[in-house]
Amino acid sequence: MESGRESRHLLWFILAALAGIIHASISAYWAAGGSWLLDTVDPKLVASIKETAWILWFVAAAKLLAAILPLFVEIRGGWLRGIIRIVSRIGAVGIIVWGGWNSTRAHLILLGVIERNPSATDSSLIGYAFLWDPLFLVWGIFLLIGLVRTRGKVYSHG
Repeated sequence: MESGRESRHLLWFILAALAGIIHASISAYWAAGGSWLLDTVDPKLVASIKETAWILWFVAAAKLLAAILPLFVEIRGGWLRGIIRIVSRIGAVGIIVWGGWNSTRAHLILLGVIERNPSATDSSLIGYAFLWDPLFLVWGIFLLIGLVRTRGKVYSHG
């Protein structure tokens, strides 16, 4: 039976997985031709999505794997647990830096502190400042907290 402490540690992995699944889902939705929230990304990116939507399927799959594998190996264990945890630590730090930097940059552009890219629209900057990059940031933070709190622990989940 799972203890309350184990459940609390898994909660961080669950929250991280949810953030990643949201990211993966919208990528898959756009790859399938959906247009909701496309105005919240750079118009140049939108043009490339329309031309090479098949690449977005790989992006969606990569995000989905990155979202669920850390949770899966914490629940099931197995020989890949150590490798997945190392890759997850690197990934968590990467998306924390990516999300934090790009969200901050978008905020500074919206405030007029730094110059905007000519192709950037207000709605795309708002998307990066308040939606996509903060979602990367919280995904990474939740994942890193889960990894730190379970460092050296092996649970028997049957």
